[in-house]
Amino acid sequence: MDGDETQSMVEVRNTHTQVPGEENYVPSAVTTLNAGNSKPLNTFEDLLEVVGTNGRWNIIEKLEKCERRESVGVSVKTRLEEVFRETFVLLLTPGLRLKSFVIFYLWMTSSTIYYGVSLNSYNLSTNIYLYTFLGGLLEIPAYLLLWLATATLGRKKTFAILFLICGISIALLTTLMFLLEKVFSVGALVAAAVVFILPETTNKNMPQGIDEEEDENDSVYSRDV
Repeated sequence: MDGDETQSMVEVRNTHTQVPGEENYVPSAVTTLNAGNSKPLNTFEDLLEVVGTNGRWNIIEKLEKCERRESVGVSVKTRLEEVFRETFVLLLTPGLRLKSFVIFYLWMTSSTIYYGVSLNSYNLSTNIYLYTFLGGLLEIPAYLLLWLATATLGRKKTFAILFLICGISIALLTTLMFLLEKVFSVGALVAAAVVFILPETTNKNMPQGIDEEEDENDSVYSRDV
């Protein structure tokens, strides 16, 4: 090391130095920079200013230049192999493979349910603007409760409970829709059957079957004619 490089080095002392009137001082007591004009380094601002102007300390810029020089000589095939290896590194070990498949499945399921409910309102027999507004309004308490549950129960328990609630809600909704349709159909059958079991009146007897009803209708028609 020659004399010029020795003069441009920062002299560090082991004693703490504090300048009167300065709140920030250098704990390592960097006091003097012997580079031409000696400048006292008593604050962090002075130290950062000197380090920024010293070319030997620009390590990040030098690393970026080296990386650019290396990337120029790398072929496209090599880069594709690196990207492929980095992408499928999660599938190399059994533990990471299982966790990756679980995360991929849960992410796909969550996205399908969310966007299916949020963006599929035009298939429902309701006002799409009202449905979209209510869907966005419900997200406000959902996010607030999610933060509280995550901070209290943790990520895994919260995720499992929310998926369980979602599955139960979808199952109940499907079951209720099926039962509602059956209830209305059964009600229609009961209403049709009640016609044949109404009590007879004093003025007219109820027909005992379809044939008797047809005969009575024919007689009424012929009498009117």
